[in-house]
Amino acid sequence: MNRFRSALLFLLILVLRLSIAAQFRGNFDSQSFLITAMATASGGNVYAVTDRYNYSPAWAWIVSGLWRLCAPNASSFILSIGILLTAVDVATAALVLAFAVRRLGSSPAQGRRLALLFFANPVSVLISCAHGQFDGLSILFLLAAIYVATGPEAERIGAAIAVAAALAASLILKHVTAFHLALFWRRVRRPGYTLPVLAAPVLLFLLSFWGYRSAWDRVVSSVFLYGLRSSSRFQQHANGWTALFPVAWHGGAVAAAVFLASVVGIVIATRGLPLARAARILFLSNLVFLPSSAVQYAVWPIALGSLEPGLPYGLFTTAAALYHSSAPESLNIHWPIGATPLGIWFCALIWLVAELRRAAAAGLSQPAG
Repeated sequence: MNRFRSALLFLLILVLRLSIAAQFRGNFDSQSFLITAMATASGGNVYAVTDRYNYSPAWAWIVSGLWRLCAPNASSFILSIGILLTAVDVATAALVLAFAVRRLGSSPAQGRRLALLFFANPVSVLISCAHGQFDGLSILFLLAAIYVATGPEAERIGAAIAVAAALAASLILKHVTAFHLALFWRRVRRPGYTLPVLAAPVLLFLLSFWGYRSAWDRVVSSVFLYGLRSSSRFQQHANGWTALFPVAWHGGAVAAAVFLASVVGIVIATRGLPLARAARILFLSNLVFLPSSAVQYAVWPIALGSLEPGLPYGLFTTAAALYHSSAPESLNIHWPIGATPLGIWFCALIWLVAELRRAAAAGLSQPAG
């Protein structure tokens, strides 16, 4: 695919994305972000004002700025989020292109195809333009960290600082990448990403809550314990394994233990894999083993999956897109065939197993960048 055709297709996808964003009228999350924006703009402690905010203060500051530009028009505010997240996906597509060409050795034409595959992926489009969730913003900085960490100058201290900064931004914007920090542990030697480098993002993430410490109990409940329980109010549902094998969770301790065990197992099992593939596998493991889930989680492996697409990637994309596009709060399309959260979970499980089988067949055992 030459540059002209790639640019033309990119513009067509961009117009489609913006058209979908313009049609989107908001949902529960949009309402939550509006409450957050108004509370932050007025100088209030967002965690004390509402329990519908589950992240660090960074996104609250961003939506507060958007609200100041759009107030008092709520529709313009919702559209501004869609435009912002579309711009984020443009940057992610550019990074996918650079990664494919400069890290994976793809031709420029193949790199453009992979970047467009991500930009046109219906899950990516729907979550950004017909849902308004910002997981992609965190993933953009994770991908940037991986890009730097796998470069020819990754061993230099400047690269380590850049990786730490990108990981901090990813974690602070939305902590869906929290467990990916472990993947960077000593991935690159001399000096390598040792404890101080990887502790800095965590410390900055915790420090971001300092100004809100008067509502620390609400911070713990809304931010740190959010993923341990399903709640119809917050549009979460029991994830596949907890739905198939319901037990008494003793306050979520058992579910948390199973999930953390899966994280440790994947981090150890993927220590010899290329960093991008290990990160993709960890996202898939999180989708499979988290105690609860929400539709926006489906976007987690899409950018990294677009670097090496295959049948499991397509199967997962199809199931997640069918489910999300048919939701009343999204496009409300009545497809002749549908998908359920359990169906998405099964597709994530299939993709995870395929990735692990591929890794085992490769027989990689030495740490890889």
